[in-house]
Amino acid sequence: DASASVISAGAGKLTIEAHKVLSTLGQNLMITADDVESQIGSSLSAGAGSIQIETFTTGQTLGIGLTAQQFHLEDSELGRIVSGGGLSIGSSNGGSITVHGLTSANTASTGPLSLTATRGGNEVYFAGTASTLSHGILVASAAGVVVSQDVTSGGLSSLSSGTGTITVAAGKSLSTSNGELTLIADDLDLLGTAVSSGTAAMTVATFSHKTVGLGTATEQLGLSGAEL
Repeated sequence: DASASVISAGAGKLTIEAHKVLSTLGQNLMITADDVESQIGSSLSAGAGSIQIETFTTGQTLGIGLTAQQFHLEDSELGRIVSGGGLSIGSSNGGSITVHGLTSANTASTGPLSLTATRGGNEVYFAGTASTLSHGILVASAAGVVVSQDVTSGGLSSLSSGTGTITVAAGKSLSTSNGELTLIADDLDLLGTAVSSGTAAMTVATFSHKTVGLGTATEQLGLSGAEL
């Protein structure tokens, strides 16, 4: 994006000190850093533009919310980000991503949240406690998406597990508050209470053009009667 503002901290940390503002005045913003810290009272703003955050070091793991990883962006820090055009975290260079306990209040100003972990073998995990997002969520991984806690998005959403499996754990749910939902995977393991797009459409597709079996039919990707 030729019109975007670009900040690189290399293998270091981008820190926005307490009560300070980093603003692009509406331009898109691209950040490369192995960690980002937004202190109390600070703000990171692209206005109506988008913000893209990627790690510098190959394979750097990312924690979004309560679970700390090598890169860690807390739920409260998300609440200090303004990106009406959407917030993108991760890349084809970084590591797996763990999402834990995001709240609708702190995702209200970020726009749709995109999570990318498409480097070989990487996955995206929704763990710890439930996550509720004000907007849609777009997930792309290389080897799997694991929903081990309830996830509720506020709009159009898509989960792609690459050649891996999308798993919704027993007793847990994935829902979009009546937003369209797309699931792309080479296998689905839907053990939870619900996978729901409400009144909106849901699309299921394979990543590697595999055959699909419904009910008792045996194919490369199977959805049992119970999963349906």
